[in-house]
Amino acid sequence: MINKIIRTGYKVLDLINYFTVGTDEVKAWTIREGTMAPAAAAVIHSDIEKGFICAEVFKYEDWDKYGQNEATIK
Repeated sequence: MINKIIRTGYKVLDLINYFTVGTDEVKAWTIREGTMAPAAAAVIHSDIEKGFICAEVFKYEDWDKYGQNEATIK
């Protein structure tokens, strides 16, 4: 039941998760849906927003389908 409560809360509050992926860790960050990439980056660290250059974005379904390998998604 807790998962349903969390999902409902996110929907009501217009929140989504985005993930950062490195070789040694994956982190989930919460942002408001529709947030532009530089502002989303500021959730991680405010200085990132000022020097933001670009983001590589993948759908989770593609990440999962292609073996969680960035090179095979492109």
